[in-house]
Amino acid sequence: MSGLVLIVLKYLTSLMTVAVTVAGEWFFDFTRTDKDTGRKNLTKWGRRAILVAACSLCLAAITTIWSDLDAARKRADVDATSKREKAALENSLSKLTNDMNTMVSLMRAYSSDDGKRETNRVVRDFSPIDVPKIEDALERAVSARIASRAECAQLPLESLARPGDPIRVVNKAAYVKIDSGTHFSIMVAPEGLRLSSIFGTPVSGFAFRFADGTLSGQVECGTSQYICSLWTHKNEFPASVYKLLQEKDIVSVNVATKTHKVSQENAALLRRLFSCLSP
Repeated sequence: MSGLVLIVLKYLTSLMTVAVTVAGEWFFDFTRTDKDTGRKNLTKWGRRAILVAACSLCLAAITTIWSDLDAARKRADVDATSKREKAALENSLSKLTNDMNTMVSLMRAYSSDDGKRETNRVVRDFSPIDVPKIEDALERAVSARIASRAECAQLPLESLARPGDPIRVVNKAAYVKIDSGTHFSIMVAPEGLRLSSIFGTPVSGFAFRFADGTLSGQVECGTSQYICSLWTHKNEFPASVYKLLQEKDIVSVNVATKTHKVSQENAALLRRLFSCLSP
């Protein structure tokens, strides 16, 4: 039984009940008294009223039972849906737990030297690309940025490789301490050089003063920060300033609030690094 039919029957039951009551009070006599016996007897309209009342009672019983059955069915559907959603959620949580346990196991395995070596072997053996050839090409690109002159043969460049890296890191870097709060580093990568200045206070830029008294152009760091890292191939570090660094000795690194003096030894080392490294 559709919901619309059920509603119509409920209203029809109420209408029949009201109609019988109004008819009996205002329009028809449902009983009459026998003068001889004094007993009440049903009239023609009384018998009809009883029939209508019986029909109304049956309809009320049918609609009530059907409403209860429909409500029970809906509750059963809700319970079934809730059980399915709960089962799906428990299944998802179980899979997530298994995945997390797997990740934890992998991380523990990778944290050991044996695990790193095994990871390195798997990447090399199953990679769709020729990893050794790529490593060799990257290493040649780094070497090409280092001049082949005799004075460039023993530069203080350190490898940035880490144990267990799937692909060998070929980048090299040199670190020069200017004073207690300032350091300078040059990283040689296949794509270019990254020059990083580390200051004790945040700076937005700096400039170099040379032994001949001249001052380089300002090197901008952007927002004020402790570490200013700039790439040469992205034109972040001015090419004109880099050319001066290749040709002249630095006596100080000047920032807005302080002048950081550079020793003669470090000045010679920096000039040697800049002159031997191609940006």
